[in-house]
Amino acid sequence: MWRCWSSNQEERAAIQADRNIEKMIRDDRKRLRLERRFYMIGEENSGMTTLFRQIRIIHGEGHSDQDRGGFTKNVFQNLFTAMQALTNAMTTLNIPYANPENQLYSQWIQDVKPQQVSTLEARHADAIRRLWSDAGIRACYSRRREFKLLDSTEYYMDDLDRIAAPGYIPTDQDILRAKTSLRGLEECAFDMGQHCFSRIYRYTPVTRRSILHRVIVSVDFLLFVASLSQYDQFESSDDFENLLRMNLNLFKLIINNRLYRSMPVILFLNKKDILAEKIQTSHLQTYFPEFTGKQGDAEAAMDFIRGLFQSIVIAEGRLVCVHFTCALDPGNIRQAFCDIKDNVLAYVVPRVNEGPQCWGGGGTELS
Repeated sequence: MWRCWSSNQEERAAIQADRNIEKMIRDDRKRLRLERRFYMIGEENSGMTTLFRQIRIIHGEGHSDQDRGGFTKNVFQNLFTAMQALTNAMTTLNIPYANPENQLYSQWIQDVKPQQVSTLEARHADAIRRLWSDAGIRACYSRRREFKLLDSTEYYMDDLDRIAAPGYIPTDQDILRAKTSLRGLEECAFDMGQHCFSRIYRYTPVTRRSILHRVIVSVDFLLFVASLSQYDQFESSDDFENLLRMNLNLFKLIINNRLYRSMPVILFLNKKDILAEKIQTSHLQTYFPEFTGKQGDAEAAMDFIRGLFQSIVIAEGRLVCVHFTCALDPGNIRQAFCDIKDNVLAYVVPRVNEGPQCWGGGGTELS
């Protein structure tokens, strides 16, 4: 009698376990059917890394205390990299220091290898502070479009006292602005609502050529990031290729690649805040003679650059949705992804087996 009862109990438990496994399989299949995958790609210094981190903060798991601590040395390294770029440019541009003593502090900073920095010594923090307050360095900074300089330079320099304090832990803004040497593939998953999930893959190439050699299969959307502010910047090579034109060329190669030719594209024209600032003194027409807008008109400049990308979309009926973004602004990115979410739900979920349709929402459709 006891053996019979025990056997029945084990059989019922086994049946229930089988049912649980079957339910998990059904749920996983349902989730995969509703999961939409984005492949984020773009040139270096487009702000793609910042954008990816912002998405992770807003929609993903954010950064743990351990993650934040891991960015501390990156912030310190960025401080040295930025100040070395400035002091090198002082020589190149033949700008004298307002305080001749700062020439010595400049040499101290030049002697440091940024990639080996893990702490910020008081003497180095003091040297960076003295240099940043020098009128010559500030004059050099005002000419930053003439040389390569981290976008985060002013932010970190102005917050040097906080960063140099004992026990410093980077904030979200510090992390967003930190430039790292990480390369390769990363991913971030989040819930888009209405049982639809998203997974974003971001690929940071080792070289420009490797962008096209890295293929991500089974993705639903391309998310291309380009910098608006690079219209007056050039590659450091003998041909001095304009960086915005390099973005345009890469965009053309990507969207006309046979693997992505029929795939919807989301275009983030990023760093609109930097463009709005520099367009006041750096005329777009100097670098793109075909621009006929007014000097200092940021909206006209943005519309013109959007038109340059629009002219590349040659496939009839190709779906490209454009958003002007500032990756450092969580409200802006939150709104952009709210529009994207509405588009994905409206475009994909009811039409899983249909071809491309027109998007609505807050983005600008190019077709």
